[in-house]
Amino acid sequence: MVALDEEFSQKSRMITRSILQELKPVTDKFVEMYNNNEYHVRDVTDHVSNVLRKVEASIGQMSEQGEELVIALAENVQLRMSNKLEQYRQHMQIVVDQAREHSIQMGDMYRHYSDYVYNMSMPIAKIANDNYEKYMNQIDTENVAQLYTSAVYGAREVMNNGLDVLRSNRAYQHGENAYKYWEIRENVEMVAEEIADWIVVEIEKEIAEVKSTILNAIKSKITVMDLQNGEIQAEMHLPIPLKSLDVVPNVDFTPYMSRVQKYIPKMPSVSSILLPSFEGVAKIQGNTVTTFDGVTYDLESSCTYLLARDNTDYNFTVVLHKNENNNTLVVLADGKTFNIYSNGMISINGQMMELPVVMKDTIITSLDGMLNVNIAGHLTVELDTNENLYVVRMNGFYFGKTAGLLGSYDNEPSNDLMTSFGKPTKSLDRFAKTWDIGMESCR
Repeated sequence: MVALDEEFSQKSRMITRSILQELKPVTDKFVEMYNNNEYHVRDVTDHVSNVLRKVEASIGQMSEQGEELVIALAENVQLRMSNKLEQYRQHMQIVVDQAREHSIQMGDMYRHYSDYVYNMSMPIAKIANDNYEKYMNQIDTENVAQLYTSAVYGAREVMNNGLDVLRSNRAYQHGENAYKYWEIRENVEMVAEEIADWIVVEIEKEIAEVKSTILNAIKSKITVMDLQNGEIQAEMHLPIPLKSLDVVPNVDFTPYMSRVQKYIPKMPSVSSILLPSFEGVAKIQGNTVTTFDGVTYDLESSCTYLLARDNTDYNFTVVLHKNENNNTLVVLADGKTFNIYSNGMISINGQMMELPVVMKDTIITSLDGMLNVNIAGHLTVELDTNENLYVVRMNGFYFGKTAGLLGSYDNEPSNDLMTSFGKPTKSLDRFAKTWDIGMESCR
């Protein structure tokens, strides 16, 4: 390393000497021209030197004047600030003094008012107290209990006399005889016992069904537990029948809840769908978009956007044609293109349809401004033409399998603003532009 530095220094010195040797004729010639004042070189050079010295002197003088000006300005500002602060302090002192005077005046007024109220209320209170004592003195407390007892026994006597009159009535006698002859009490007791027995039987049936379900669940057991090789097998006894393991069933608890509510009328309502798959619900109303995970934002630009798409099996794609507040929803599914217009009209593969429409896996109905499009069980689109509201309901089977302006449907609102490149962003404009699939530029 030292040898390299020495070699580099030596090369630099050689280059420097070579350059000086090359420039020496030039510098000698320039000195000669200056000495002989050829082409007025000396005059020009001397003039430039004089100008530079004057400029330097002017700059020095300006610098000194600038410093003096800054000092004078600072002193002026300081003086003005001091005067303003003193004026502010005096003003605040005046305000504090006035506030103190008002406080003293308010205290005097409160004491005066309190004395006035006391003087006004004392005579009234004395009169009320005197009247109360006078009234209490007039009451004969010794006879009150006797009068109360007499009233009670008098009422009892009046009631007994009335019952005696009723018993002497022929209609009452006929009714009493009929009650005894028809054995109404015995018949009522017999019917009540039969109803109680029937209720016990029904409850035992219900308990037996519940018991059977619980016993089936208890029968479930683990058959293989090989943690070393990462294998666990279990035998599961399900409480409900399954047609396929690819789709998690919807369990309708309405019949069971109806039975339970016969015995517990005030039981709170329970949703009939209690097991997955929970459907995803998103909304588009005018410029407002609500994702499957509940994030709400405004979509201002007029473009063609990808709302949602099945990223796994590509069973469907939902597109929004947005032209200011006029929205058209397009669904590509089951080999068809469904155009759902904001006025409640619908076309399939470009052909306008008359409703209702019933196809192999698609049902389209319309009633009182509400359009319902159920497409192959994958998703349902509802349109409220009165509110310009689109509701997209997606089968829970697609949980975590979608992407687009309606989010990823994974119960994680924090990642709903995900660009088409899979990058989260806080910019709504950038987020929307990455999902623009139109051929024209957005407006």
